[in-house]
Amino acid sequence: MNNIKNIYFPTTLRDFSKIFKKNSSLIAGSTYFFNANKKNNLLNDIIAITELPLKYIKKDKKNIRIGSLVTFDDIENNDICKDTYFGFLSHSASNCSSQLIRNMATIGGNIAHPNAFNIMPLVIETLNGKIKLYDGKKYTIMPLTDYYNKKLSGIITEIILPLAYDRDFFYFEKIAKTSSSWESYITFSFRASVKNKIINDMRLVFGAITSMPLSSINIEKKFNGKEITKELINDISKEYSEFVYNAHPSHKYAEYRKNVVMNTISEFFSKLSKR
Repeated sequence: MNNIKNIYFPTTLRDFSKIFKKNSSLIAGSTYFFNANKKNNLLNDIIAITELPLKYIKKDKKNIRIGSLVTFDDIENNDICKDTYFGFLSHSASNCSSQLIRNMATIGGNIAHPNAFNIMPLVIETLNGKIKLYDGKKYTIMPLTDYYNKKLSGIITEIILPLAYDRDFFYFEKIAKTSSSWESYITFSFRASVKNKIINDMRLVFGAITSMPLSSINIEKKFNGKEITKELINDISKEYSEFVYNAHPSHKYAEYRKNVVMNTISEFFSKLSKR
């Protein structure tokens, strides 16, 4: 780290805009930062963003808005997160690593440094949320996939989650062959709207398979509008298990992942059929 030249501590986004450059390194919770940058020798100008006014969770008529400096512990224990989406946000955050990490890791950092085991990208994709990015000159609001694909520089200021799904059925769980086997982990983040056993809308997202959240809009469209029957549950489970398997068929736990996806989805939709 001998190449570090400057460290800045802005307290406003206006101050941030004056010092931010495309090659600036942003630091907040620090749980990923140094590991993500040391190999590429990118630690030149560092901007410590911890004092920026981006630590808030608020709710308006259409969305929940979460500032990027909010920690996993904040989300886990926040009343809005506990009371909205039947506690989906709070429960998801509680599944992040250890309490020490939850105290430090921010939602913005969890998004900004892609990793197969990250939780918040799955949650955002499940809710069709959006990212608000500030490049020092203007704000841009975009889906998570656009943020990753376009690789835009800037600071994530806010995560926007629509309340349109507040009454949907949710499921979030991390499952592994053994508790000590990181390689066998698979994370499930599901949302579905069902009325009279008809699937109005569903979103099934998987983590710990690839560095980005794994989902299939085509599979979702195929089964939306269908009545939940034993045959349909079997079809959905089989299609998704093949989808997850084919994402990484050479993985030593590929067969295990295929089976656990089949069983988990079957259980999820079986419960939905009885609501």
